[in-house]
Amino acid sequence: AAMSAISIVATHEYGCSVKAYPDIAQAGKEFWETEIYDTNASASTGIDSGLRIAQLIHDALTVANMNAWHYWWVYASDGKGGLFNSNTPTKRLWVEGNYSRFVRPGFQRVSTSGSVSNVLLTAFKNPTDGTVVVVAANKGTSAANLGVFISGAAPCAMARAVASSSQDLGVGGDLA
Repeated sequence: AAMSAISIVATHEYGCSVKAYPDIAQAGKEFWETEIYDTNASASTGIDSGLRIAQLIHDALTVANMNAWHYWWVYASDGKGGLFNSNTPTKRLWVEGNYSRFVRPGFQRVSTSGSVSNVLLTAFKNPTDGTVVVVAANKGTSAANLGVFISGAAPCAMARAVASSSQDLGVGGDLA
């Protein structure tokens, strides 16, 4: 009876253990993660902390089939786990930026197939204009080749944004 009175089911992911709830999608409801605090976060502002966030976002979207993901701590009072640590932007911020800058409200996650070792892959489609966004997070220590084929469409343009140990959210560059 409660499902008929709501449009969004929200959860908090303290402890960062993603779990699927298929009955939410079957009921036609959106599933939002509205608050996450990574109790295992460190004071690190480096790419390792960013890649941990990439894994958490990827799992929430692909395992739990969430429609929205929100990080709770902009500035962490304990100096750990925030998007900023002592007014210094962390790589957590820039990795989250790769999703939030390009995957906009209303976009729908679409399936992907295949895999590349150490690469987290998610794709989204804008139902209004058919734009496709692919987010690939390389958790490895070396470059990875990733072939992308978009079924039923020929992309007119491709762009990239990179958050890495040496870049924050660099946009552009050769895709080859």
